[in-house]
Order: sequence, then C-alpha cells, then structure tokens
Amino acid sequence: MERKIKRDFRTACKNVQVEAQNLAPVRTGALKNSIELVDLGDSVYIGSKTPYAGYIEYGTKKIRPVAFLRRALAKLLLKFKASVI
Repeated sequence: MERKIKRDFRTACKNVQVEAQNLAPVRTGALKNSIELVDLGDSVYIGSKTPYAGYIEYGTKKIRPVAFLRRALAKLLLKFKASVI
C-alpha cells in the first residue's frame, strides 16, 4: 500500500511539473524548460532555478503575476479533492 501511495504521489508531482511548464509564459523557453522535479526522498521540489522565476510567478510593481506554479498545484488539488469525495 505504501509503495502505491508513493508512486501515486510521484505521478501527481510529475503532473504538476508538466502543467506548470504548460502554464509558464514562453519568450525564449528558458523558464518553461527550467521547471524541474527533484525527488528528495520523502518530499519533492518542483520549481525553477532561473533567477527571474519568482518575479514571473509573484509579479512586481511593473509586471503582473502569472502564477504558473501555484495554478498548476491548485489544479492538482482540485482533481485530488474530486477523487476523494
């Protein structure tokens, strides 16, 4: 059972990564291509190491936020809630 839960969790995280890549704005493709999934054992990191990813995600005074990572995660949580209920 524990193995299945871990497998399902990893699959869900991969889906978040793919959705974030689909939602990321593309100018050069660097941000989209930099969104990574890193397995840390009992947890995962999904994000980008580009220096401007946070500015795109959360916005600035001059740039509206795109929230590509948060929207991808929210989409997954909605699917999860629907499958549990």
